Amino acid sequence: STSNENTSPNTNMIEYFGHSGPIYCVDQAPNDSKNLFITGSSDEYIRLWDNSSNVLQCVCKYYIESPIWDVKFNPILGYYFAAACMDSSLQLYGVDKKVPLRIFMGHTSDVNSCTWHENNIYLGSCSDDKTCRLWDIRVNSNSCVRVFTSPNRLTNVTISSYGNLIAAGSDSLQSYVWDIGTGKSLALLESSKSSINSIAFSP
Repeated sequence: STSNENTSPNTNMIEYFGHSGPIYCVDQAPNDSKNLFITGSSDEYIRLWDNSSNVLQCVCKYYIESPIWDVKFNPILGYYFAAACMDSSLQLYGVDKKVPLRIFMGHTSDVNSCTWHENNIYLGSCSDDKTCRLWDIRVNSNSCVRVFTSPNRLTNVTISSYGNLIAAGSDSLQSYVWDIGTGKSLALLESSKSSINSIAFSP
């Protein structure tokens, strides 16, 4: 259904409404699907939006049964997207499937962030449980490939473009970098001002 919209005078900004709670995350589909994007909310729904006709429409809703902290489209295969959830799960969806293709369990607290590996078959996640995890989406059970531990709650995760490093920011002024192949900690980065809410490698 088409969402309600408000056009702000003298600007190009249009506001669309559909969620019933705060929206915590948004991601745009890649390549030929770039008119699609997803939003995740405290209302426990992910919404898929289509802007191909210049009229934004919600074309699908996915009920997650948990607030959603992060959503990420697969950067190559825009059919898939992942959701990091407050209920300690990481979930994998196809855009035409209203139920998850995979539910990855292993974290013991909120999953705050997720990211795709460059091979498109691994997902990274980080959590309030002070760990990052690497998951194989091809496997239904025992799909956790590696666990990376830290002394602090982790807020955001990213994987390098070469696929050999994973990094996470924390709420305690520190960021961590690990070698994916060995699981070893490679670097501890200090911030002098505040918690780390976003982290990225140079492409």
